[in-house]
Amino acid sequence: KVFLLAFIGLIVCDTMAGSCPQMDDQVTKLKNFDPNYPFPCSYSGYVTVDEPTDSNLFYWLFRDDNFADDAPLVLWINGGPGSTSEFGNLIENGPFKLVREDDSDKIQVHSVQHQAWSSIANMVYLDQPVGVGYSYGHMEITDMSQIQNHTIEFILGLYAKHPELKGRDFFITGESYGGKYQPAMAVGIIDYNERVKEEERIPLKGVLIGNGFTDPITQRLSIRHLATAIGSFQFDSIPQLDTMEQRCHEANSNKDINAPRTCGAVSGFVSTMDGGMDMYDSRWLETNSSAQDELVDLYLNDPDVIRQLHTQGNTKETKFSLGNQTIYDNFIEDGMLRYIDEHQKILDNNITLLLFVGQFDRQDGPYGVQEWMKKLKWDQMDDFHAGSRNLYYYQSDDNDEIRLGGNFKQHKNLNLLMIYAAGHMVPSTQLALSRNMLSDIIYHGGLQCHHQDDKCSLDETTCKLMDNCNGHGVCVTGKCKC
Repeated sequence: KVFLLAFIGLIVCDTMAGSCPQMDDQVTKLKNFDPNYPFPCSYSGYVTVDEPTDSNLFYWLFRDDNFADDAPLVLWINGGPGSTSEFGNLIENGPFKLVREDDSDKIQVHSVQHQAWSSIANMVYLDQPVGVGYSYGHMEITDMSQIQNHTIEFILGLYAKHPELKGRDFFITGESYGGKYQPAMAVGIIDYNERVKEEERIPLKGVLIGNGFTDPITQRLSIRHLATAIGSFQFDSIPQLDTMEQRCHEANSNKDINAPRTCGAVSGFVSTMDGGMDMYDSRWLETNSSAQDELVDLYLNDPDVIRQLHTQGNTKETKFSLGNQTIYDNFIEDGMLRYIDEHQKILDNNITLLLFVGQFDRQDGPYGVQEWMKKLKWDQMDDFHAGSRNLYYYQSDDNDEIRLGGNFKQHKNLNLLMIYAAGHMVPSTQLALSRNMLSDIIYHGGLQCHHQDDKCSLDETTCKLMDNCNGHGVCVTGKCKC
């Protein structure tokens, strides 16, 4: 019986792999893949982004389930700075899932292909900068301009390897330090497109940023709000916190070299006072990310997996790294910079921008994101703030049921989505919702109302609750105006 199941599974795997266009970088098998699942169509390897320093970025590309000619290309990057994007791939929204067998070291691989983001788009997970994950090279990465240049070189190199992807709508998405990475990459592409002929341009259509770290001072000094609201931080500790926040402001204003440490102490103080709750998801008493990190690290350092992902034969001893401490240290000063102007340039160039935020993220959660958005000088911001707030419904993976998942605002090409029951890494706990969200942006250009009766706007309900302004004005988009 076991042999028969395995044999049938191999037939399924071969059939799925056979439906992929055969190329040198095709991934045809993975160690400990459960043969009872279909094997997703994927490719992996390297793109050289700087020949003199032998600098190469590792990618893992998944074709959309239907091999549709118009399916967009979506680039996913994790943050850090210096963290591998294979965490997002294997833990958050990719078609493979790592499962440890009981208490053993054996890691089995399951497929959640129909739930993954690759079910609706061509997804490419990029280990960047050079030195992260499987990526390697002799160039020291010290500033964002290098990342911008390498992103463009990578995209052009990927087109050369997979010409079928060239010309498709292109989107950048990710999370955390992606609040700096992604807008910087987008601006790099915008500037590149202005320099080249139309047929050479990269068709960037949208940027989707999850719980982005964009405005360090504003966001780090907003940590207290969620902690206080959920009762994990007591009011009698606020005077001490006020003092620490003032020191953070002063250190940053004086361009003190120790400003990152001074401002980081604010997070540390809140964590200490609440006993060490997970800063990235305040529903948990302690983080479970270390166990997930271990799974990814163990599996991707397996010699068989290294060979199957075409990472052998490079000019270094192949070793996978979850994060690169040198890159993290090199970007400490960048960590104190604001990337608001880059967001504005995305909007000014009529590129769709979605900021999606898990409600329980204390580090880069709803309050801090909405606060820094007030600093955007986009000429449509007044209309955005004056617009309606809507409930966000999505189609679940359970019987296609329509469920409430959050609330959103949208005006022209700017979208803001607050996601319920989620923390810093939204897809890891809200995969179906995040896939619906991605579909809205890449196929409709903005968030949509998925309620069966098209009842998403809160305007009518809000106006009724305010008794239509008690006769002292007019209720417009849920707000009273004289």
